[in-house]
Amino acid sequence: MSDDAGKIPDSDHILERLERIGGMGHWRLEFDSQWLFWSKGVYNIHGVDPNEYQPDLESAIEFYLPKDRAHVQRCVERAIADGKPYTFECRLQRPDGDIRTIVSQGEIEQDEDGNNIAVFGVIQDITELREYETRFQLAVLGSTSLMWDWDIEADYIYWTGQVSDLLGHASTTDLPNNSLDFFKDLVHPDDHLKLKNAFADHFAKKTPFKVELRIRKYDGAYMWFTTRGQAQWNEEGKAVRISGSITDVHDLKIMQQKLIRSNEDLNQFASIAAHDLQQPLRSISGFLCLLKEKYGDQFDDKATKYIDQATSSAENMSELVRDMLEYSRIETEKVCYKLCDTEVVVADIARSLEQMFEKENVSIIVENLPQIVCDRLKMHRVFYNLIENAIKYRSTDDPVIKVTAEQQEDMTWLFRVSDNGIGIKKSKHTDVFKMFTRLHKDTEYEGTGVGLSICKKVIDLHHGEIWIESSPDQGTTFAFTIPQPVLQEV
Repeated sequence: MSDDAGKIPDSDHILERLERIGGMGHWRLEFDSQWLFWSKGVYNIHGVDPNEYQPDLESAIEFYLPKDRAHVQRCVERAIADGKPYTFECRLQRPDGDIRTIVSQGEIEQDEDGNNIAVFGVIQDITELREYETRFQLAVLGSTSLMWDWDIEADYIYWTGQVSDLLGHASTTDLPNNSLDFFKDLVHPDDHLKLKNAFADHFAKKTPFKVELRIRKYDGAYMWFTTRGQAQWNEEGKAVRISGSITDVHDLKIMQQKLIRSNEDLNQFASIAAHDLQQPLRSISGFLCLLKEKYGDQFDDKATKYIDQATSSAENMSELVRDMLEYSRIETEKVCYKLCDTEVVVADIARSLEQMFEKENVSIIVENLPQIVCDRLKMHRVFYNLIENAIKYRSTDDPVIKVTAEQQEDMTWLFRVSDNGIGIKKSKHTDVFKMFTRLHKDTEYEGTGVGLSICKKVIDLHHGEIWIESSPDQGTTFAFTIPQPVLQEV
């Protein structure tokens, strides 16, 4: 072990280290001799070499910018005359042209008889701090937000920013400076609980603090704002401070509300229209069938063909209306998340399509289907549409459908519904999910072009993705993901 081990560093070494870490230095000016002492830290702040520069009062003042020199001299002279400590903040320029902002503090030394004999001072480079403050102030002035800082223990709120533009007050001093008055004077009564819960969750669970609420302006009108914040916790995990911003989102909120109402009206109109169209379509189809049944022997082949085409068109229209109605319901109905066994869902679909399976000689293979959190009815529609598609777009071979699943590293389940059918060109992979998109003529394959749009909408509602892996004559795989962690938090 070294002989120096365990020794306490000498005071000069400690002082030099402290000055280097804090960007500080100390100096002393004797009045009688005018001898000026600088520590190494002062030389560093001024950007000069101790071996090349010997400080004196006159040249030391020359380091300061011309606008600041008179102020520096007045502070020192006043301290000498009054014998009182002083503090000033000024800018100095190094020989290389770099300008630094410093804060200097000093006090007068006296002898035993009370005579002023010297001045002792401390200087600190605060350039970076002032630059940060300037950037912050410019950011605040250039933003559309009002900044706030709440000292929770003292229950004091500090405000800065465009208060006149946002709230109509002349100054931030007009705003409440404690939480009780903030709730009472600014926050809409109906939003008190929402804001309190947001604070409680952030302080206790450290969840992100973001909440939309109505705040009263100077003229008494309430406007929508988004407030965000970040707390500071002490060693015991107690929130002691939180800082954040308030941003005007009133116009956006009003537009969102109008859009929601418009969508609700549109979906309601689509639902009513689709429902009301069903009856006349059933009547048209019924009368055509009745016409053919009672008077069919009086029609020639062309007339019979026309009646059959009209009946088929009415049935296709009825199917399209049903699909549109289902699509609109997916938009409006709430997603009901529950634990669902997807293997049971696929088994139920296979039973419902048993006759089609037998007729088309369909084979279905099911592997590793899990229990997941989802909306069972909506997920049933996804599997039904994809399995039905696999049968519809079969090749000359007997249809073979494979339904599998695997869990990803992020707990997301990846499902695949594969077939050995006719396949799809790569250029058409994204088109199939668009409403009313048909890749084939009605005479080749029946359908409305809505089924896959419904699938995509359902997967979107489950926060997942759906895509195609396919080539012509190579079969098709529809793959989709269901991210479980997102759903379990709902």
